[in-house]
Amino acid sequence: MTAKVPGSTVSLLSETEAMSCYSWSLPAGPITCGGFKGGPGTICGSCYAGQGRYAMPNVIRAQVTRWEWWTSAPRVERVSTLVGAIESACRKVPFFRVFDSGDFASPEDVRVWSEICAALPTVQFWIPTRVWWRPEYASALKALASLPNVALRRSALRVDEPIPGDSGLPLTSGVTSTGPGCPKQTAGSCAAAKCRACWDRSHAHVDYHVHGQKAPIKWQAVLARREAA
Repeated sequence: MTAKVPGSTVSLLSETEAMSCYSWSLPAGPITCGGFKGGPGTICGSCYAGQGRYAMPNVIRAQVTRWEWWTSAPRVERVSTLVGAIESACRKVPFFRVFDSGDFASPEDVRVWSEICAALPTVQFWIPTRVWWRPEYASALKALASLPNVALRRSALRVDEPIPGDSGLPLTSGVTSTGPGCPKQTAGSCAAAKCRACWDRSHAHVDYHVHGQKAPIKWQAVLARREAA
């Protein structure tokens, strides 16, 4: 039984079969993703988190509920609640993905996740992010990336383009339209592919095959209706 978002019946964590582990899933878009860059050829412009199962009403409602809790709960509650939930969920499979949808919305978010990850040294965290290009995130990201159980990967901004520089954050991930990409995408899951490269700090770079075409981000309409109610 997974933990619930406090005050709701919504699961606090997501269990993503393709990744064969639990994850933290928020709405994706310019409000919730601090490193959002839209436009033709951008990865955000064809975000997978606006299509497929992510476009289902129950998934949207769950993500919005998590976002509302995350942005309103005191820091100590967010840390203690997520530490307890992740510790329980990851006892058998000690891998966790922060953001199968969404991203850091502020440097403070990065610092909160540093506290969470530091409290769970036996869990391996994979954290893809695009906030790396914003200078105000630099020091917080370096502190998070320095934790031995964290693989913080700078996500590319555009399809088929390398990520510039290093900025003290050497781990990266990209999206390719021509290469083989991630073995999970053909095997069906990380477990079936027997691959945990994304969590492995010895893998400096990983690539994923482009997921699909641009899709509308519907969660913002759900949030607007809640605020108007």
